[in-house]
Amino acid sequence: VESEGRRMVPPRDWHLMQYAQQLSHGSWAQRRLAFDYLRAGGSEEAARQLMLTADEYCAAASSEHEMDEAMALLLDLDLAAELGPAQCRKRSTALRAAGDIAGCLHWACQAEQMAAPARGHHVSELLESLAENDDELEAVLAALTPSDLGEPLT
Repeated sequence: VESEGRRMVPPRDWHLMQYAQQLSHGSWAQRRLAFDYLRAGGSEEAARQLMLTADEYCAAASSEHEMDEAMALLLDLDLAAELGPAQCRKRSTALRAAGDIAGCLHWACQAEQMAAPARGHHVSELLESLAENDDELEAVLAALTPSDLGEPLT
């Protein structure tokens, strides 16, 4: 909407955006509801706030379940290729710092799957970096070694 040569947010979208912003500061479930309001908006401003809110929602995920839920939301919003790789890499880095090498590898692989096109560069660099540290290399080997060595590889 334009008024006197200035671009204005339509009143309906302004109200949707304000309510979504309030929900974004609530519980995890309330944050999720904010997307329904932002999706209902039709302006560029509502779309921009949707993207920012999605990025913040992913960053706020504090558990594997919440992170999985956030990634599913990105797929639903068609923002996975744009926001997913960076969020998965951040999660991977945090898990590595916490000593969770299996989780670190999982989210690094997720980042590559969401990237367009997926190439595996990040995972390759991560494995190289992990191999430089003896403790992390042991953790990688432990994470990738099957629990039953007699199990067929197929």
